Amino acid sequence: MKLTGMASGSLYPMLARLERAGWLIRGKEDIDQRAAGRPARTNYTITGAAVNRRPQSNSPRLASSSARPARPSAPGGGPA
Repeated sequence: MKLTGMASGSLYPMLARLERAGWLIRGKEDIDQRAAGRPARTNYTITGAAVNRRPQSNSPRLASSSARPARPSAPGGGPA
């Protein structure tokens, strides 16, 4: 929220608009909710229509968020 300057209630309405526009596909995690002890998580997949419409931006804010360095792996392939 600090990075974007948006209120916390902005995310879900935005996801719903992107889904209606055909840019996202909503899905549910395939789990046994009772065994997991929690509700299934909602996941979103970006569609090809969204990828093709992605604006090419020179915005420093967009560039810095997408150009974060990868975290190094610890020996054995686990997280550092």
